[in-house]
Amino acid sequence: MTASVQTYHCICANLVLATTFPFTQYRKLDKSTILPIPRLSQSQEAALAGHETQDSTDDDQDLASDSITQLVGISVIDSQAPLLIRSDEGIEKRYLLRCSRCKLTLGYQLDWDQYSTKGQFSDSVKNGRRDDVLYLLEGAVASTEAMQDL
Repeated sequence: MTASVQTYHCICANLVLATTFPFTQYRKLDKSTILPIPRLSQSQEAALAGHETQDSTDDDQDLASDSITQLVGISVIDSQAPLLIRSDEGIEKRYLLRCSRCKLTLGYQLDWDQYSTKGQFSDSVKNGRRDDVLYLLEGAVASTEAMQDL
């Protein structure tokens, strides 16, 4: 069974996101939508690049078709220093994600420092921007269907 791909636009009408994940999980802190960005397996990356691998399985193909998120028109500026946000739970580092056309802030990604606890990552502690989860700000994007109704 293949999931349908939903597309989303910035308010400037720039296409910014395509995903099969429903917008159902929200952060209580700022009501942003939590959107996972799954990693592709080696066989999926090879298939996208036009190369076949011997260990490609049907499970890999199901994963690729059932769980995708592709950032299309969102700029991630790695050289930009993270924005520090103070809340009741402490301070969090946010890496802002902007529309590549109008530069409106659409969402953010958090820093790995906020997830590391002793022993959680064994010997390898991750640093920097956590790029496997995207937090979309409330009202930052509109679905293609909503844009067509305007």
